[in-house]
Amino acid sequence: LAFAAIINIGEPAIMALIEILNREEMEIQLAASVALIEIGEPAVPHLIYALQQSLEWPIKLWAARILGSIGNKKAIEPLREALNDDNDFIRNAAEDALKMLGA
Repeated sequence: LAFAAIINIGEPAIMALIEILNREEMEIQLAASVALIEIGEPAVPHLIYALQQSLEWPIKLWAARILGSIGNKKAIEPLREALNDDNDFIRNAAEDALKMLGA
């Protein structure tokens, strides 16, 4: 219910939701990812930035997954770059996201 209210806030909530992706609780990560998917296009530049610049691997992992779910083609090149990440989980998430984008 709280995340439904956050979705209504929209763009101002995006950065807080991205930070929540680094929490250890899977339920909270999933709720934040659903909220970001629901916010959609306004979240894309922030998610791309997180994918490219975050020092926290869970944030990068979730950013890749969410970008694939949103489906914006602007994410293709950053996701291709993520295929070279040192972390296997991030590379796999980027590969899956690219498949979702048809790239």
